[in-house]
Amino acid sequence: MRKYQKIVLFLGLWALLGLLGGLFSVLMAGKIAVLPDAKNDRLFAYVGPELPTSWQQPVDWQLSAQLPEVRAVCGTVGVEPARGAGEWTYFADSFSRQNGLVTSWQAYGLQPLRAQEQGLLPMLILPALSEAEKLPPLQLFWQREPQQLTLTLYDYSWWHSYGRGTDNFARAPKQELKPAADGSYTLPHDGKSYVVAIDAEWRTGENGLGGKAQLCFFLPGELT
Repeated sequence: MRKYQKIVLFLGLWALLGLLGGLFSVLMAGKIAVLPDAKNDRLFAYVGPELPTSWQQPVDWQLSAQLPEVRAVCGTVGVEPARGAGEWTYFADSFSRQNGLVTSWQAYGLQPLRAQEQGLLPMLILPALSEAEKLPPLQLFWQREPQQLTLTLYDYSWWHSYGRGTDNFARAPKQELKPAADGSYTLPHDGKSYVVAIDAEWRTGENGLGGKAQLCFFLPGELT
């Protein structure tokens, strides 16, 4: 009889442990299911012009001959920057990847100020604001995030008045904008015109795979 009591007690303890383990799993699952703060997830926190649906499809960038795309958005308005100089190295097909045979292309572009002189840059028309309103931050939404990124602002109002017809681009006032903690940028809202140049670099694997590009757009303002 005592033997059966031990067996029953053992089975009871085993069932209790299983119940506690299941309860612990449920609690942990509840914690895991809670997503972290999405403020740095710029794609899913996005509110503004519609992004291409193709961005939702996975891309094998080692087999892609195209650079990742980007959208520049300020509040509810956005623009697709024009591509200037760039280069890209990739595998033309799966056979090339298996044998380490890479393909590269290189493109040359105008200096951003010269490109705007010729009217080649798309415009980001900033929203009209009252005196009490602040300009929304500039956000960059990438099809694939670059590993290195620099954003340079050229004073096109100055260039329009003093630099046109020359090649002395070093004289043009410019500043490198630093991102905020959420990756956004604060644009000037002083009535001047600016050219925004984005220099991005991607590394998608070994053997120099990936590349870099300069992408530009225009912030129109007053020109004298």
